[in-house]
Amino acid sequence: MCGIFGVVIGKDERIPASLAGSVIQKLYECSQTRGSEAAGLTVHDGRSIDVLKQAGTVKSFLASPKFAELFRHAIERVSENRAGADSPALAWIGHTRLVTNGFQSNSDNNQPVIARGTVGIHNGIIVNDAELWRRHPELERKTEVDTEVLLQLLRRFVDETGDLAVATQRAFTEVQGSASIAVLFDALDVLLLATNTGSLHYATNERRTFFAFASERFILQRLVDELDLVRAIPGLVTAHLPAFQALAVSLNDLSIQAFPTAIPSELAPTPPRLARRAPPLPIVDHTKTPARLRRCTRCILPESYPFMEFDEHGVCTYCRRWRPIQVPGKDALLKAVFKPARFRGRAVRQLVQQRVSFRTQR
Repeated sequence: MCGIFGVVIGKDERIPASLAGSVIQKLYECSQTRGSEAAGLTVHDGRSIDVLKQAGTVKSFLASPKFAELFRHAIERVSENRAGADSPALAWIGHTRLVTNGFQSNSDNNQPVIARGTVGIHNGIIVNDAELWRRHPELERKTEVDTEVLLQLLRRFVDETGDLAVATQRAFTEVQGSASIAVLFDALDVLLLATNTGSLHYATNERRTFFAFASERFILQRLVDELDLVRAIPGLVTAHLPAFQALAVSLNDLSIQAFPTAIPSELAPTPPRLARRAPPLPIVDHTKTPARLRRCTRCILPESYPFMEFDEHGVCTYCRRWRPIQVPGKDALLKAVFKPARFRGRAVRQLVQQRVSFRTQR
């Protein structure tokens, strides 16, 4: 299964920008065991929502110039927030992909997935996605991945009801299969986490200035232990998000609203509706399209090809590893054919000679 993870960092002078950067890097490092065929990110900084995804290993993704640019920008925003800037918290969500459907060489199939003003990451498999597309012909499909139909439904129900909890419940009621998701919206200053499997774990602090999540407990625990976050962020606690539960994390004050993904009874409490942002934030996809992809200077394979890396001359991994086929020639062939005849007697030699004579006559 894929790895999904992320961090939200609010205004807190106790959290240096360098620690925020270490958290982001460590989450990718710890999550790469969950998928190594593609990687991606989404950054919500209150001004825009930036998306980047790339086929290949996590290592090559982290080494890309565009990742470095977006990473640097994110750290600058954390520094501005510490200095008292009037802006929402910085939210970063990431994905490491294990392909289940949709080739990773097509960047649209990699995650995060952009759909109708939502940007989401998904761990799991939706098994009735084809049926859902037929059931909802008003939805416009743009990718081959099952994640898209869930995001399309979620955004449709948000627009219809104006209630994130109700929209989440209606979307999860329609899908069959496994789904643990993290979603950002262009018109809502909120991070949505929802799961029907319980494959989400999170950490937050008492001051509500830090929130991190990951697909597995050991990934989150490794993050906490290796960066000594209990000491660096006082009051940090970790928790498990059970199956059929969701969290809405405000990007303004990091307050958390919990609600079930199943449609509740009349007695179940409903979280308050969230204010919509007007105008919505622009979603900027920095992923390279085929026309802008870097290509090998020898074979023209694109940089989106799995496990692709270039040397200083622009030559790809596959060209550097390729070795020309050495053809031994006719003499070597005849030697190989007739050599066994010395050990198999005159009958074998005659059989070979007859075969050669027959082919020559043809």
